[in-house]
Amino acid sequence: GLSFKLPPGGIVGGIGPNGAGKTTLFDAISYALYGEVPGARHHAAAHARSTHPDAAGLRTEVRFEFGAHGKRYAVVRGPAYDRPKKRGSGTAKEDAYQHLYALDRPEGETLLASKKADVDARVLELVGLSFAQFNQVLVLPQGEFRQFLLSPSDKKEELLMRLFGTEHFERVEALVDRDRAEVENEVAVLERAIADQLAQAEVESIEALESKAAEVASASAAAGARAKELASMAAALEGVVEAKLLLLTRFERLDALLATGERLARRETELAPERDRLHAANRAEPLRTVIDAVERAEREATDLEAQSKGNTERLGGLVAEDTEAQRKLDAARERRERAEQTLEERARLVAARDQRKRAVDAAREHGKLAPLLKEKRAALNEAEAALEKGRLWIEQEDHAARAAVLATDLEPDKPCPVCGATDHPAPAVAVDADRLERARKRLEEHVRRERQIRTELGALEVSAAKLEQTLEELRSVGAAGEDPSPRI
Repeated sequence: GLSFKLPPGGIVGGIGPNGAGKTTLFDAISYALYGEVPGARHHAAAHARSTHPDAAGLRTEVRFEFGAHGKRYAVVRGPAYDRPKKRGSGTAKEDAYQHLYALDRPEGETLLASKKADVDARVLELVGLSFAQFNQVLVLPQGEFRQFLLSPSDKKEELLMRLFGTEHFERVEALVDRDRAEVENEVAVLERAIADQLAQAEVESIEALESKAAEVASASAAAGARAKELASMAAALEGVVEAKLLLLTRFERLDALLATGERLARRETELAPERDRLHAANRAEPLRTVIDAVERAEREATDLEAQSKGNTERLGGLVAEDTEAQRKLDAARERRERAEQTLEERARLVAARDQRKRAVDAAREHGKLAPLLKEKRAALNEAEAALEKGRLWIEQEDHAARAAVLATDLEPDKPCPVCGATDHPAPAVAVDADRLERARKRLEEHVRRERQIRTELGALEVSAAKLEQTLEELRSVGAAGEDPSPRI
């Protein structure tokens, strides 16, 4: 029988010549977990038993203890085989068996399953890998590594996803895709709402609305200029009215003069015909001048009255045009205000979409950094282990070199300066200088590699911290409204 226990942590190597039994150890582990052995030896799993004659009566069994999910388990399997009968000659068949135990329970070792199907199912649940995956990843048979590298990408991806547990990042990616779809739907709804509002405003686009607002503003400016023109015409009309009033005053004075003339005429009829003729001759010339002035005044009054009527009608039309222009200007201002509100709402939604996109990008980058950080930390641990191993080896070689130097001073029957013995049966041998130099160069390479990995790991950690800070800032920005950052 063979029993061994692996020390916690570190690297364990199985070293020995061909046929020493290295592969048998891995076959035993695989058989204990799955009841099968990997590679070309798979067909011999049912006969996993020594063929030496002196082993005919011995029981074949393997027990493997392992940890999973923070607990300890043990699986025991034994293959079917033929043993010599206890009485008489011939052989009797021993059936295969299997048992799965829990080791951490207060009541001690507890049997969990003994049927092959139950044991296989529980082991698959605990280990998380099928026999083929375990064989391909953890116990890769000699000569089959190339087959794994040349396998299709989807097969390797499925295996590595199960091995490294990427379900969390898949959920994050699904959430990011869902949030992106929601944002795109919201933007589409808003764009349709903007199009509806533009249709209500009787414009095809925001640019057309702005052009129409500019036209209304130009029309408003023209209406203002027209209003100034109307005001000037109204002032001129007031002058005409004042002139008409002045003519009326002149008419009144003319009526008074005519009445006076009639009175004088009646008095003149009472005078003698001679005097009548004399005075009539003297009076005729100035009266003609007055009559001509009255006729001219009447013509001017008629012209001014017609001009005043035309100006009044024109002024009424201008007032109506100004009222209509003011109404259109007010309507255009209202449409412009609605359009500005729509533009502001669109700008806010675009900003929210941009923030959500930044959050999605930051979450995706953060998800990509996690496996890289894990890989770099593992590489750093390996480099540190290799560096420590190299340092220990060089220290041992240095001690051996010092011992060899001391050994050169040893003389027969004279005491050793270190231990005092006079017998020197095995003096230290000089260390191979070339071998030591090569070891030092390897150590320097390990140091350089360890520093490089540490630098790369530091850069990744800084990037991860910046992404975390970006996500936190985006969550803070969205605290007053809808949170733009994805839920991880």
